[in-house]
Amino acid sequence: LMKTQGEITIKGIPLKVGRTYPVSAGIMIESPSVLPEFSAVTNLKLIADLIPDVTDQVILDLLREFDLPTARAAKVRNFSLGMKQKLGIAQAVLGGSELIVLDEPTNALDAASIEKLVTYLRRLRADGSTLVIASHDEAFVTAIADQRIRVEAGTVK
Repeated sequence: LMKTQGEITIKGIPLKVGRTYPVSAGIMIESPSVLPEFSAVTNLKLIADLIPDVTDQVILDLLREFDLPTARAAKVRNFSLGMKQKLGIAQAVLGGSELIVLDEPTNALDAASIEKLVTYLRRLRADGSTLVIASHDEAFVTAIADQRIRVEAGTVK
């Protein structure tokens, strides 16, 4: 969409348009992409069907981890913004991908949910996932980041 300079490599493989992505990735950009007419379970199940070894139990455990309803009767359309945000994060981390990209993950989350998210992301990182997080929440970034890059007006500071 725009011209850039430089090259991105993942595991030593240049990332190029048209090539197979070199690692498994879970991504949430801007806002959660959820299907409001379905439950949280069904939203995750639709994604899990594309990922090897993600069982129904893994889905239920993840929903409990994020304090989300496990009942199929609880439709996402009735969720608060914070609950939808947590479901979007759950979609991105489902399967424990090698690369997880989250854009403003703390949006609409209360302090307790942010604390649980920090703990969960630290666990993913310890298990070998690489996290790329864009956030204005400096305390959150400080709590989980090995490296921070500040961008102001499109320029790395």
